[in-house]
Amino acid sequence: RMVHLVPASWCVISVSALLLAGGIGPLASAAAASSNCSVIAQANCVSGTPGLSNHSSTLTVLFLGVFDVPEQCQTACDANSTAADPCHSWAFYFPDSPQVGYRGACYGRHDRIFAPTTHISRTHNHVSTAMSCIYPVPPSPPPPPPPPPPPPLPRRQPAPIDNDLLPIAYLGGVDDNGKGSVNFTAVCNFQIVSIINAYCWNSPASPQHANCTNHSHEGFYIMKTSSQLKAQCPTVLTQMYLNSMMNFWWYTDLFEQTMGVNESLLLHDVHGELVRVTQDGGNPNMTVWDWGQQRTRDLFMSAVDTAFESGITSFFLDKASTSATTNSICNHICDEITPEAAAGWNDGHVAVLRAVANKSTGPTVGNGGIHLCTDMMGGCHTSYPANKHGIEGLLSDCADSHISSIFAQFPVTPDGYAAFLQGYTPGRAWLWWYSATPTWIAPFDHRLGAPLGPAILTNSVYTRKFTRGAHVSFDIRTSKGSFVWTN
Repeated sequence: RMVHLVPASWCVISVSALLLAGGIGPLASAAAASSNCSVIAQANCVSGTPGLSNHSSTLTVLFLGVFDVPEQCQTACDANSTAADPCHSWAFYFPDSPQVGYRGACYGRHDRIFAPTTHISRTHNHVSTAMSCIYPVPPSPPPPPPPPPPPPLPRRQPAPIDNDLLPIAYLGGVDDNGKGSVNFTAVCNFQIVSIINAYCWNSPASPQHANCTNHSHEGFYIMKTSSQLKAQCPTVLTQMYLNSMMNFWWYTDLFEQTMGVNESLLLHDVHGELVRVTQDGGNPNMTVWDWGQQRTRDLFMSAVDTAFESGITSFFLDKASTSATTNSICNHICDEITPEAAAGWNDGHVAVLRAVANKSTGPTVGNGGIHLCTDMMGGCHTSYPANKHGIEGLLSDCADSHISSIFAQFPVTPDGYAAFLQGYTPGRAWLWWYSATPTWIAPFDHRLGAPLGPAILTNSVYTRKFTRGAHVSFDIRTSKGSFVWTN
């Protein structure tokens, strides 16, 4: 895209002429004509744009020149517009801005994203922003209605759950760095285990992260190590982590099927480029599945079937709560997509989540909150506080007929564990624990067995007894738990 640097003197003459002619152009008259293009003081619509630096441009945010006043920046934005490729909004750094390198700089946005950072301190920056009066950002269409809640899921025919194991769903590593010999001593005590090479999720700055490459074959590692775990501890249910948004390059066998001409299986933005977002650990340039395509959904489900054939019983589907807006999709950074692509992505995403859940013999869950259980796929991971409200919330959720499986994130402490044990229903809720390696708390030293009945609340203290002699209590006044082992 050509960047037109508009001389400051020309801008001033143009603004004055438009004022005399009564046309659109000056900020005051334009604001009177359309409040949508009113200038917002101490706000910046290009703040945080990836790849944007002093006097540089990106694909959709252009450096328009150095000027003296905001009116000149607005005029430069309009001058850089065509009906096919308009400048929709602009940001101007005043000549007295504390950020010396940006003084006088003017930037124009050629996408339809207008979400300015506001209330910027003058000690940080002196800046203003506005939408174009000629080509404002078009209003977004109303969001599509949410999918209807699914009917109560038929009770799956689950793989048998060993109630003699601890009701814990563990997600993490089984060795120190993903390369040493595995140690299943700790995880053999848990009902559900989802093994990962934990260093692949670390920050790129982590020394361990270098061990994670696009030759890591993470999916194969998970299936192989899970099979080894099952051989040693047959009653543990094994689970696989998959990201339901991002196409992780360390899942080599799946990633390689989206390279070259098969990049068409991935989501593309309004410019025909691959959508790229940032993974939670800081890994950049992650591509995104295009759930609007049946071919993409089929490829993903083929990986799911391969895992089931290896003995995996269920999945932890990360980013299950992610949805596209009418014109963008985000994970730490956003990319612009068409409304049609967004609608297709959302519908296809829900279809994939439900398909994986329906095929699972173990408790498949999505990461992102209780609404995933009730509105989308029956199983979810969600957080609870270790107090009266957390216990009551878990009791209520376990009683909901729409919910099949809950990974309940209470604090992994004696108090958090005691609170969880008051509210959980065997086979429907597990204490969820994510850790690079399975550290330990003292109550894990003892097996519980199945509960002898529901928790009983007496004088602000919940108490629950278990078949192997454990008496577990939780005082809702102090939020403290205790364990008594009678056997």
